[in-house]
Amino acid sequence: MKLPLLQWLLQGIPECLALVYLATVLAVQKPETGKIIFMGIIDAVIIYLIRLLPLTFGVHTILQILVIAFLLYLLFKVTFGKSLFSALIAIVTLSVSEMIFFTLFMALVDLSFEKFSKNIFLYILGGWPHVILLFILALTINRKQQKTSALKKTFF
Repeated sequence: MKLPLLQWLLQGIPECLALVYLATVLAVQKPETGKIIFMGIIDAVIIYLIRLLPLTFGVHTILQILVIAFLLYLLFKVTFGKSLFSALIAIVTLSVSEMIFFTLFMALVDLSFEKFSKNIFLYILGGWPHVILLFILALTINRKQQKTSALKKTFF
């Protein structure tokens, strides 16, 4: 499924940044900004190139799980099993939130999916709520992990 360049820039890259941020905190790693940006951009470029290939819909999602897992494994030295599980949970979270927000957005603007998906600006706008949710979720998990870590250091 080909992805227009504008959509990749305005939705795809932020979505990949949110995904790798979420996967990183799910792997219980301290999310270093430089590593998150590097991982997000690498992920976005690889997925953009994969989507240019004539593959069945959904294959890019499976490959994206592997790309994120591999990046976590390389950059954070997380076991591959843990990085794969974290990437899978992040992608499932993305998929569920994307379905919910796109459904709500299409109902709000009263358009069918066919008309909605052909309008790149509406599609980008409709994609931002789930990207924001992923960032908020990752930030919340990270803060809870930091508090738990601080408590452990205080009492143990």
